[in-house]
Amino acid sequence: ADYFAPSSPYFPGVGILSALFQKIGINNILILNQLMITISVFIGILYFYSLFRITKILFPSIPKNFIIVFISFLLITHFEMYKFYLNEFKPDTVLLLISSFTFFLLVDKKINKLVNIISVMILLFIASFFKQNAFLIFIFPILLILSSKELNLYKKIIYSTLCILTGVCALLLIFNIENCYLFTVDI
Repeated sequence: ADYFAPSSPYFPGVGILSALFQKIGINNILILNQLMITISVFIGILYFYSLFRITKILFPSIPKNFIIVFISFLLITHFEMYKFYLNEFKPDTVLLLISSFTFFLLVDKKINKLVNIISVMILLFIASFFKQNAFLIFIFPILLILSSKELNLYKKIIYSTLCILTGVCALLLIFNIENCYLFTVDI
């Protein structure tokens, strides 16, 4: 009857983050709200910095000043829309930031390091808790792994399988939360 107004259509990532802060003693709703918005803004700033770094890696010939001007232009022209995402702590930016970090971990010769693959798996696991379409984030590192010239076929299969198993484990945990599937997928 109330169209499930108190429930969120998103996966429980932001709620789990808020619950963790409450567990460590931040129970004042105003302070908790300000802390969550601060984290959201920090994630937004970090995302724009990661865009700058990715652009420098992919297009080293583009002058640094041009990239800064372009990102500033995006902020000036679309900031009101993006500010809504930051104020509401929408999980989209979290997924974009995690995707950026997986790129940094798997770019160039870093892909052959086991610690980087494990770090990517941890990031993918965390991403799974924030949004239903987080499975798209899994496609990116798998494509980087499969297209790598640094890895042999055996490692490509093992690393890709580990990424997929990470997503399956995360989904099993997420759907173990009472009514999570009902509110975030069915409804």
